[in-house]
Amino acid sequence: MLLTMVPPARGAADSVRVRASAIAPVAATAPEPPPTQDDGVSWGHEVASGAGWLWRSLTTGFDSVVRAFSPPSPGDIARQIERRDSELWSLLEDAGYTLREVRSTMGIVPSAEASFQMMRELSLADREQLAWRLEQYALRDHGLAAHFQRSVIQTLLDASETGSHKIDVVDISLWPVPGARFSLVPAINVLSGDHQTLMRQLDGASKERQSPAH
Repeated sequence: MLLTMVPPARGAADSVRVRASAIAPVAATAPEPPPTQDDGVSWGHEVASGAGWLWRSLTTGFDSVVRAFSPPSPGDIARQIERRDSELWSLLEDAGYTLREVRSTMGIVPSAEASFQMMRELSLADREQLAWRLEQYALRDHGLAAHFQRSVIQTLLDASETGSHKIDVVDISLWPVPGARFSLVPAINVLSGDHQTLMRQLDGASKERQSPAH
């Protein structure tokens, strides 16, 4: 550092002090020594630690997203139906349908659905009661999910009034998008035991009349 001395005079001390302070920052910004091998190892360790923390954060968040968007297990679906947690399950039971199976598919786009089998046909009183329940449900809930559920039951109710056909199986899609698939088959009236006996007797009598006399 080079200082220029001037004869003592008023303000001389201030001049030296000002000149020294002006040169001092130059000394403070002197070049740093080159990094050693230990400094490189320390820097690499910090980068590795940061990368590990970032990876753990990303994977933890991804796992949370996967769990949030994963379909319920077949066991969970069956238990919900048994407990009648949804209005739809209760309405399906009143419509004469019972749970047949639960299907679940794992993959890039997982899916889950429940299949219901028709177990009994509705009487006139059953249809009237079910229609009343749908009206009350519409007054309580105007949401999109409730509208979908009422549409499913109304389809089953309309099919039960045709007489010539019936919906034998209905598949309810639960994941990823709610939906319903109906299996419409011809209605076959199964006779009771007494009616079957009567029909056999009538058939036998008809054959006797048609047989030639000896």
